[in-house]
Amino acid sequence: MTDEYTEASNKIIDYIEKNGELDNSQFEKELADFQSKYSPEVLKQLKGKNLLYKMFYNDENTHNLCHDLEFEHNIFGSIKGGSSYKFTLFKNKENNKWKYGASPKNFKFISEDEAITEAEKIRDALVNGAEYIKETKLETIGDYNKLDNKLNEIFKDILLKPDFVFVHKYFSMIVPDKVSVLHSRNTRIDVLKAFKITLEENTFAQDGQIKLITKGANINHYLIWNYYVELCHTLYNPENKEIWTINAGEDGKYWNRFYEDEIISIGWGDLGDLNDLDENEIEERLNKYYPTGKKQPNNKRALIDFSKKMSIGDIVIIKKGKRELLGLGIITSNYIFDENLNIGEDYCHYRKVDYLINKKAEVPSKISTFSTKTLTPITPYKELCIEIFRKMGYNPIDYKIPYKTNKSPIEIQEYTEKDFLNETLFKKEDFEELINLLKRKKNIILQGPPGVGKTYISKRLAYAMINCKDDDKIEFIQFHQNYSYEDFIQGYKPNEEHFSLENGVFYEFCNKAANNPDNDYFFIIDEINRGNISKIFGEILMLIEKDKRGPKNGIYLTYDKTHKFYVPENLYIIGMMNTADKSLAIIDYALRRRFVFIDIKPLFDDEYKEILIEKLIDEGTDSELANEIIYKINQLNDEIANDSDLGNGFKIGHSYFLDDEITLNKDSYNSIIKYEIAPLLREYWFDNIEKANQKIEELYL
Repeated sequence: MTDEYTEASNKIIDYIEKNGELDNSQFEKELADFQSKYSPEVLKQLKGKNLLYKMFYNDENTHNLCHDLEFEHNIFGSIKGGSSYKFTLFKNKENNKWKYGASPKNFKFISEDEAITEAEKIRDALVNGAEYIKETKLETIGDYNKLDNKLNEIFKDILLKPDFVFVHKYFSMIVPDKVSVLHSRNTRIDVLKAFKITLEENTFAQDGQIKLITKGANINHYLIWNYYVELCHTLYNPENKEIWTINAGEDGKYWNRFYEDEIISIGWGDLGDLNDLDENEIEERLNKYYPTGKKQPNNKRALIDFSKKMSIGDIVIIKKGKRELLGLGIITSNYIFDENLNIGEDYCHYRKVDYLINKKAEVPSKISTFSTKTLTPITPYKELCIEIFRKMGYNPIDYKIPYKTNKSPIEIQEYTEKDFLNETLFKKEDFEELINLLKRKKNIILQGPPGVGKTYISKRLAYAMINCKDDDKIEFIQFHQNYSYEDFIQGYKPNEEHFSLENGVFYEFCNKAANNPDNDYFFIIDEINRGNISKIFGEILMLIEKDKRGPKNGIYLTYDKTHKFYVPENLYIIGMMNTADKSLAIIDYALRRRFVFIDIKPLFDDEYKEILIEKLIDEGTDSELANEIIYKINQLNDEIANDSDLGNGFKIGHSYFLDDEITLNKDSYNSIIKYEIAPLLREYWFDNIEKANQKIEELYL
């Protein structure tokens, strides 16, 4: 298991050592109950109308498979809310006809006989898929990727697909040791990103990633969400401080003043200083100076909590009415009364706050609206807290607690120019030119053949710019053919109840950088030429230019006409291109003119080979062997460069032979040739396999 999975598992192990294991008895009871009703063996016995009404929503049998998955077993992950189209087949209440379709724009009414036929197809796919998962050995991400492909093949002839939440939850309750309880893509991504796992694309490959975490921690697979919630609660709030929501006045009108003055405040100023009043006296003055003719328990509670219960280090979330979040901060002072505060009306009670986030976001979908109360403690609602933090772009696992704590602070390792030169084998003048280009243009693309270390260099370039290994200031993604504007910038995505506007990874990272203007941030895009650039960047392609940065150049986005978006001046973009990928078209000119392109070359030629030899010898490679390897690869690269169908962009890079964990010797070199270089050469000369095999043989020692 790789380091990232080991670290993730260790977080859970550490939690268990300190707090004990979570109870799983209720899970086991519900599993037994569900499987007794809906196991593949049971479903296979159902026929005709009995099958249809036992599986899908209808007016005769309210307890059916779809109902029970949606409402009866939420500890195995919620798929509650939204429309019945997630099941593709259901009986319409309005006209009592069977409806078949995957969306309101793509459905048809069908007869009951036709519904039975479709139900049989869906049943067969569910049964075949579940049995295949049961019988298949799933231990690696590769195994799960193969599973994803197989399930898509099983479901190919019906509208229902294996990544639909209905199907995923069914599989998770039939094969709970192999399929996770995280049914929506967004939830899986949140959990994997929080555990710092490099994300796989396919649904069941992500399940495989979660399986590696739970296996390493030796916990039941279905407990991952519960441990995630507990871990987040522990890590973002190690001293068990309270978490509060507070209104910024009617319609949020005092939010700007709160943020600018770094405070929170409430009204009822005529009560005077609350420090000298007990709870009964506060209630008496409230009824005297602000009479309503009835008891005011919520107002009384707000005044008492604000003056007596809140404390330094508590987390406070600012909201506007029932539907909108505005900001997040940490309380840094005790209660203060100031009759001259002059915020507005009678807002005289306040506390100082260190604001970490200034960002508008919708109330999480897991609740329809917030309470209208002025001040509310929400600490016990752990999942709600985590959902709010996700909406606000506040990652609890990564967050460095800003107030005093008994825990040791996270030490960030220094990173210097010397470190960069030693690790990347750059010459000093090349490094200085690279830094100057990045500072001048703000956007660069590192391009080169496979194995020249583009990914390795990109991250270390960011480290060198910020003079430390602070991964919190770096975001790394990879483009692919299905990557979209909605993933990158913003778009409507389904949740348990409806579609909601979600910000993409670039939008969130821009907000993060904008909220910390004194620090530089780096957005790294691997395989930048694999994506449809115009489709992904949309209207913000203009905004990444150096002279189009900052709030003054902000624009309204496709899906949001209420807030202007801009790219902050302290954000740098580093893209990477593999010049040997024949499947890719020439990069979009609109992108090309906004970036500086830097060639990263193999280090086998005369200009760099002495540096490479020295590096290999330092890592334990015999001097004679190092020279022979460089000679052989140089000969090969000359052949590639002179081939009219290939060229310099297809040369073999040096990083194949640089591995901190392996000393390069004859055996390890031959292994690299056999398993890494040979397949590449056969692809290069796919139309001349005899030549490919000859060149491969010439490489062996």
